Amino acid sequence: MGTPRIPPEFRFTDKILKDLSTVSLENAEQLIKEAKLLLSQNFLPRAYFLSVAAIEEIGKAYLCFESSTRNLNDSAVTSKIIKSIENHSNKINAAFHTSIITSKDPRDAIQKAVDLMLALKKGREPSMYTDINYIDSKIYVPNSVIRDVTAKDSVRLSEHCYSTTLNYINNSDPSKKSKVDDAVFGLKSKTFNKIMEQEDFWWYLIDNQEKNKLFKAP
Repeated sequence: MGTPRIPPEFRFTDKILKDLSTVSLENAEQLIKEAKLLLSQNFLPRAYFLSVAAIEEIGKAYLCFESSTRNLNDSAVTSKIIKSIENHSNKINAAFHTSIITSKDPRDAIQKAVDLMLALKKGREPSMYTDINYIDSKIYVPNSVIRDVTAKDSVRLSEHCYSTTLNYINNSDPSKKSKVDDAVFGLKSKTFNKIMEQEDFWWYLIDNQEKNKLFKAP
């Protein structure tokens, strides 16, 4: 069954985006509970996979919440929101936004987050599927790839992303967007992801939010 065709006239509303943000966080909470249950039974790869899925749902919640103040009448904005909330990398990146901008040591948080983002993207598939290295003909199975410490750290990380994002959404208004903001948002996903994985981007984000007082620290 293919991906359902999106009607060209479809547009998000701020209510739809905020509702989707809410249910995404609720689903993330459930996924974390299930990941912890699997972890307790030593099903490490599946616990890891569900924790990454939870992180993606957290990122989706953040993206929807922040997108609610964009120009939702713009078809290009609609298209990019859809692509953003359907893209694994985008959602993983977004799940770290609030933990970075609320950290007491942003530089340390940025450096750790970038490394974690890359690790989660690399570990997502191996935690669920078998694979083969065609250079040395070595076969990999999830149990040989995901270690105990990796699974535990991932579950704890999902809990951290969940709590910081939930606190942000419950105590903040979505940041106001300008035409320039929407233009940057409209960049191709591949380009945007590369920007987000650069340390300078996060310093720009923090500086921009501090200048405009867009976030109220807890």
